[in-house]
Amino acid sequence: MAHISLFVKVAVNKKGAVHEMMIKLSSMLKHEGINTAEIYLKNIPLKSAKQKEEYSKLKTYINKNKSKMKYPEYIQKNLLIGSESIESVHRTVLQKRMKQSGQRWSKEGLHNMIKLRTAGMSGYWNEIQLLIRQAA
Repeated sequence: MAHISLFVKVAVNKKGAVHEMMIKLSSMLKHEGINTAEIYLKNIPLKSAKQKEEYSKLKTYINKNKSKMKYPEYIQKNLLIGSESIESVHRTVLQKRMKQSGQRWSKEGLHNMIKLRTAGMSGYWNEIQLLIRQAA
């Protein structure tokens, strides 16, 4: 949505209209998919060189990432969509533990700690402790 938002802000100069259009596009992406949103975006009148440039950038982004933009399918499978939620998970699961003062990690240690943090944050810590006890 960030790329679409950048384009819409340049293409539509009225703040209220930008907000309204983003709500419409968000719903369209989630329920109808990127192809419908792409047609909608294509029909926005572009007058300035800046608007045309931003549309070109957006079109390039969509073409490169279309195979990853199957939002209705992801929603149906109860998968997260949107980078904000992923960035939040990255901060809470990884950075909180991995970037503490004085921390140094080997690649293997880092990968093992990521697995442990992910399992712990996912609610599987008791099962992991049980497995460790059984292996000892």
